[in-house]
Amino acid sequence: MDKMVQVFLNLLDNAIKFSPDGGKISIKAGVKGKMVRCDISDQGIGIAKRDIPHIFKKFYRVDNSDKYEISGTGLGLSIVKHIVESHGGKISVRSKLRKGSTFTMLLPFERS
Repeated sequence: MDKMVQVFLNLLDNAIKFSPDGGKISIKAGVKGKMVRCDISDQGIGIAKRDIPHIFKKFYRVDNSDKYEISGTGLGLSIVKHIVESHGGKISVRSKLRKGSTFTMLLPFERS
């Protein structure tokens, strides 16, 4: 469970960090079939289409130096992906430049 806390903290930290001018950050959760779906959305700077296929790779950093100096190692999202997948889940992202991003996690669960 501690690892899933790490996932949420990383995604929320990114949502805040990449929303330098403020904006709404939302978390939505629900059930989709046998999966729990969680969306973490922001109204931040967004991610260019060319970068989306790479953001879960180790050490990959989106070049946003023309507008913002945002620190980081480029490891956070690769760790998030590893943790989510090790729990049998999947993570994806939808994003538009200057509009924001939504990270979606699907995690399996068992009903009791």
